[in-house]
Amino acid sequence: AQGERARSLAPDRVEPLRFLAQVYGITGWTSRTWEAWQAYMAAGGTLDARSRADAARAALVLGYQAFTAGAMERARELLEASYRLEPEDLTTVTYLGQARLETGDVEGAIPLLEAAVETYPQLRPTLQRAVLGAEHGLATADAFLAAEREFAQGNMAGALSLYVAAMQGNPGFVEAIKGAAEANAALGRSDEARRLWESALQVDPGDAEVEAVLARLDAAAAQAAQVAAQAAQEAQAAAEAEAAAQAQAE
Repeated sequence: AQGERARSLAPDRVEPLRFLAQVYGITGWTSRTWEAWQAYMAAGGTLDARSRADAARAALVLGYQAFTAGAMERARELLEASYRLEPEDLTTVTYLGQARLETGDVEGAIPLLEAAVETYPQLRPTLQRAVLGAEHGLATADAFLAAEREFAQGNMAGALSLYVAAMQGNPGFVEAIKGAAEANAALGRSDEARRLWESALQVDPGDAEVEAVLARLDAAAAQAAQVAAQAAQEAQAAAEAEAAAQAQAE
């Protein structure tokens, strides 16, 4: 109460604003704490190490609350403010990286997620999504990652549909083409699978995996052709022998 009175008596002074920020922080009134620190900085107040940490913590708490509530734009605004004050705080880095990704700033999310992933390995799927999103677009990346999950669970039809969606998002997405080829093969659509493997090689001529798969398909096709030819020869020989026996009997 005395801090608010001091503020009203000396609206041009920064000391009441700093005092209020500290008192609100002690009482756990986080929103008022952050408002007071913002007013203090806007009025030209300078932050020492402790006050900088206190202000950053207030912004982080509010940012985390907005993040968990799904208000990503607000979360990002607060987390960006916390990050400017304390760029080395790994908790802020972690949540800001995710908030940037969710608000579409893929390029800005990647370095933050990379900085946090060693400490928080559970962020690896999020980092993978960001990297794929930067290369192919987030919608395409999401379709591909969903396809991978369906494939791993054995749902080949569902996986194929999602791989196709990823390919439509980016026709040059080699990994999506490979996934579609494997799903088609699992569904017994060998001709379509081969067409997709050949398409993948056209997109990336130096892909050793695709070359190896096509080589195996060629070898299997050659072996099948040889077996078929041998079976045809044996059938022809048997027919000729039967005809000769019939002729001899007649």
